[in-house]
Amino acid sequence: MKRAPIKRIAIVAKRKSTKARKEANQLSEFLSAKKIECYAIDDSIVCATCRSIETADISYNDIDLLISLGGDGTLLSAAKSVIDYDVPILGVNLGSLGFLTEISLANMYPSLERVLKGDYSVSPRTTLCSKINHAGVLQSYKVLNDIVINKRSLARLIELELSINDKLVSIYKSDGLIVATPTGSTAYSLSAGGPIVYPSVDCMIISPICSHTLTQRPIVVPGDSVVKIRVLSKSNEVQLTLDGQVSDCLEYQNEVIIERYQKKVKLIQAFDKTYYEILRTKLHWGKRGGK
Repeated sequence: MKRAPIKRIAIVAKRKSTKARKEANQLSEFLSAKKIECYAIDDSIVCATCRSIETADISYNDIDLLISLGGDGTLLSAAKSVIDYDVPILGVNLGSLGFLTEISLANMYPSLERVLKGDYSVSPRTTLCSKINHAGVLQSYKVLNDIVINKRSLARLIELELSINDKLVSIYKSDGLIVATPTGSTAYSLSAGGPIVYPSVDCMIISPICSHTLTQRPIVVPGDSVVKIRVLSKSNEVQLTLDGQVSDCLEYQNEVIIERYQKKVKLIQAFDKTYYEILRTKLHWGKRGGK
């Protein structure tokens, strides 16, 4: 498939990271030398060749590529900016783990050269939308990884009612519930005992956090399911957390509705690794202790 030429690139760098800022500035100079317009999607980059997209007379519809320099958190934050636009994301890993940022810093420029030539593959990632009614005002949020309803402090267990397609599943007394996409299956859900799910599988993963009833285990449901979680706890110690970055307080009888969002995030795949190789490398599969 012949791809349109890349003319405008947005760059985001991990905040408060001198290394990320330095690499972003060098990258913008590299791209400008190739006559490619560079824009910053926040104030983490200060360079004569990289203007802020907020002050430039363009929109995300005009951007051909987004480059994220940092870890998975940086990419998740950047993805929110382009989730409603058909913008592929090249995630460069400057951190220690990084399931989403598949490109290493050492391979950034060789990978980018191939991307600029149109020689790359995209992995479309499912996103979720959560809606909550706050005193008659409907608020909605979009995520790539997960939506978490959990307790805000070291308070007692919270009580949550889970329904799927208006059918009661169970009432959970636990530290909370995680609703994850396949992409988010390697994040908080994995720590809570959830399964690893291949990114292209059409599903949601629902994992309880430290459930009081040990037989309440993670479940995988169809991707077109409508998930409803109702707060049964009367304390004010319940919160909604989105991709681990944004949170909102929940009250007694608040109902959170979660369903698949109509847009997908397009992640550029690593050129030299399969998804299984990434799992083996990141999770140290097959390695024996001390070796």
